[in-house]
Amino acid sequence: MINDLQWPSLEERRRNNTLTLLYKVANEDVAINKEKRLIPIQRRSRHLNNNAFTIPYSATTYKQLQSFFPRTIKEWNSLPSF
Repeated sequence: MINDLQWPSLEERRRNNTLTLLYKVANEDVAINKEKRLIPIQRRSRHLNNNAFTIPYSATTYKQLQSFFPRTIKEWNSLPSF
């Protein structure tokens, strides 16, 4: 049925929603303080997009994989430049 309706998968919808929320935080469209969470990357690279952020340090792998900002910033940085 999902293929017939041509709906995106649940995984793809979740990814789009998290990236959309990070975009809204970066552009101050939501009431989340971005000052300590979204730090622009210091060294530019041709492998990163123009709006790349520094991934917050975490001592545990669990927090790095499950926390919203580290997980989403990693995915955000892999997007092509716009």
